[in-house]
Amino acid sequence: MDQLMATPLSALAGEPVHIRVTGLSPFKVVSLQASLSHEKGNLFCSQAYYKANEAGEVDLERDAALGGDYAGVHPTGLFWSLKPEKLLTRLIKKDVMNSPFQVQLKVCEPRPPIRHELSIDPIASVTLERWYAAPGVTRIQVFGPCLGIVSVNQGAEIGLALAIHLKEIIATVLINGPNFVMEIPHVYRGQIIQPANNSIEYKSTNASGFAEFYQVFGKNEAEVRQYFLPIERA
Repeated sequence: MDQLMATPLSALAGEPVHIRVTGLSPFKVVSLQASLSHEKGNLFCSQAYYKANEAGEVDLERDAALGGDYAGVHPTGLFWSLKPEKLLTRLIKKDVMNSPFQVQLKVCEPRPPIRHELSIDPIASVTLERWYAAPGVTRIQVFGPCLGIVSVNQGAEIGLALAIHLKEIIATVLINGPNFVMEIPHVYRGQIIQPANNSIEYKSTNASGFAEFYQVFGKNEAEVRQYFLPIERA
């Protein structure tokens, strides 16, 4: 009997999960799929192809994915390779205290990855819980008089600059953004922080039409250190 096993079934989002499949025909190629819907109902999914051993088993801690959304030995590849069905959708979890992400794992017959569709009739399936708060953790709401800022991508420049210059800002969270000035000089009460030099020849556009940047602002920290925002003043 084909079985899909994941241990533990309920864990914190950052904890490893041991995924195994047993009962397959020897050397059978299967598709392992993961999917979840976030709080706005948008679907995220991933898949990878694996080949069973002579005992009809697949172990993600031991076996290499043949292809799909990743290749090679990646025990948690099905989680970090999750991609949105709707392009540019972020995976967001607002209620981190009371509910987990429900991640459905499936073992399916392999199919051409023409569209990122999930197989309707899996060979086996199991549902995991991925929590963002451990048992016993409580949330304490903090009230003024001071402010905090969450800044994303290039907006991190503004968030850090506000924290540096305004005493009302006592905390800032930077998500996927730079800690230096990228393009436009920052001017505040006569102080000027110049943008880092960039090499336009290292900018490119991929097949999806998105810009890609690789070593555009220098190959090491020393080359851009003078352009760092002085966070120590915050």
